[in-house]
Order: sequence, then structure tokens, then C-alpha cells
Amino acid sequence: MKRVLVFLFLGLLTMSCGSTKELETVEEEAPVEQIEEPKPVDMKRKVRKPSMDPEQLAAQLGLTEEQEKEFILMWNTTSQEMRRVRREYKDQKDVMLVNMRALKDQRAQELERILTDDQMKLYFEIMRSKRGKIDGIQRRGGE
Repeated sequence: MKRVLVFLFLGLLTMSCGSTKELETVEEEAPVEQIEEPKPVDMKRKVRKPSMDPEQLAAQLGLTEEQEKEFILMWNTTSQEMRRVRREYKDQKDVMLVNMRALKDQRAQELERILTDDQMKLYFEIMRSKRGKIDGIQRRGGE
């Protein structure tokens, strides 16, 4: 394509100059382009949503300073542990699920200790709207 355009351009240039001398055809070796094969797409891999921002969640819940400190520390600690479990047991789904359940139960106990009843209700509403579920934590009173 490039050669054709150069040839046409030179032809037009020669015609516009009024010259009748024929153009010499110059043969260029076209560079060979190496095309990499695309990597296969792993259809099983799920795109993970970024984890919730504990500071933003604390603000939505209207926590006191003391509650906020405890909440953020607890949230970051359990989130970090959940990431570790996912990484460590990615090939052992059963073991990973047992460990994740234990971490979620631990988080639920900590939430019940840190939050008031009204804040817990609000927490469940926020989680339902963000994820469409309650993040595996049972409501108080078996509701």
C-alpha cells in the first residue's frame, strides 16, 4: 500500500512539473511485521469488584470517633485476611469457603460489638444496596 501511494505521488509530481521522463521503479524490501498471537482469555476468571471503603462506610453509618477507629481497624484486618485466604487456597475451594465463612462470622461478631442496633440495620441496608445481599451475615434475631 505504501509503495502504491509513493508511486502515485511521484507520478502526479512528475506530471505537474511537465516532465515526460519516466519514473524509475525502485524495489524496496518491505519489512516483515511480527504479529504476536493474542493470549487466550480465561473465561472462568471473575472480575472482582473493589472492596468497600471502610471510611466511606463509617461515614454513612454515622459512627462516633471511637466506633470509627474500631470499625476501620476491624474492616481492614478482616479484608486483608480474606484476600490472603483467597490467594492461599485458590486451588482448594472447600478449604477456602470454610475459612471465608469463619472470617465473615468473625466480622459479624465484631460488627455487633461495635455498632448499635440502628447502625446494624443501616449497615444491612447499605450492604443490600451495594451487593444485593447481606455479605453472608445473618440478621439479629434470625430475621
